[in-house]
Amino acid sequence: MSQGSHSAADVARAIQGRHNFLLVLHEFADGDSVGSNLAMGRALREASKHATIASPAHAPGRYSFLPGFEAITDLSRLPQRVADYDCVLLIDCSDARRAGLQPDDLDRVPLIINIDHHPSNTLFGHVNYVDAHGSSAAEQVRRVIAGMGVPLDREMALCLYVAVSTDTGGFRFDNTTAETHLLAAELLGLGVEPGPVGEIIHDTRTLSSLRLLEKMLGTLSFAMGGRIAWVTVTRKMLEECGATDDEVEGLVSYPRMIDFVDLCFLLQEMPDGLVRVAFRSKRDIDVGAIAESLGGGGHRKAAGCILPGPVDEALSRVLAKSNKTLDRAGGCP
Repeated sequence: MSQGSHSAADVARAIQGRHNFLLVLHEFADGDSVGSNLAMGRALREASKHATIASPAHAPGRYSFLPGFEAITDLSRLPQRVADYDCVLLIDCSDARRAGLQPDDLDRVPLIINIDHHPSNTLFGHVNYVDAHGSSAAEQVRRVIAGMGVPLDREMALCLYVAVSTDTGGFRFDNTTAETHLLAAELLGLGVEPGPVGEIIHDTRTLSSLRLLEKMLGTLSFAMGGRIAWVTVTRKMLEECGATDDEVEGLVSYPRMIDFVDLCFLLQEMPDGLVRVAFRSKRDIDVGAIAESLGGGGHRKAAGCILPGPVDEALSRVLAKSNKTLDRAGGCP
């Protein structure tokens, strides 16, 4: 595998000589994963190439309004082996294992393209276009599509707008740059309507997710004099609310809203007994480093990992790392 980072032009050139592509969402797919892959898949088809988009788990239904969503297939039900595709293209995925792919799956793939904006990316591809300064993978996908010479249409624009809007928290997070707003302006110019889209992705939740939110907030706990906060979602809570694992997405933002909290996390009990941990922070607290030390990764202010259960043991490990991080960061300004 290549150890360096490539450019959008390198990706566009690598795509030219290939015909049959497999794009795979990462586990617990978010708006950037779904939107960026759908836009890239459509661009490949516009370039007269074949593109299959797969997911290692059920793709989150909240993005079902995006064009092409209905064609996302289960990774376990591909019409051919992974190794039989000309190219496997992973977008917004810091490690191939996050897409449900093991080294054995990829060893015989002729070309692996890795497009990502996470600092913890393992550079697993033959071509690695990794830009840790980007707001989202959507910004990189836009550059690749331009390099392919494919005109952006309204359908691609809608997918990219959802991708960049969700990964920037509606253009509120620190990763939002002037380039991010320039991209948004271009996408709006192609007919994307920010009001209806924003209502769907930011302001609409199912009744079951609100019932889950109520139960989750009942678990709210603190450490380090309130600077650390955490919440828990168990299988029992999900069952009682009739909620799915997809509906946990975004709930970690609630403890982060508390004015005196600097670092927060959500512990989610998974069906196999593992515990998914989502971190968020304020100030300059690097939760990406915490997640990486626990086998995960992400950004300075948003990261995650998966730990062995039970929840209490996972909590002890996460709290120990979080306490040390805040100790090093010092007191509140």
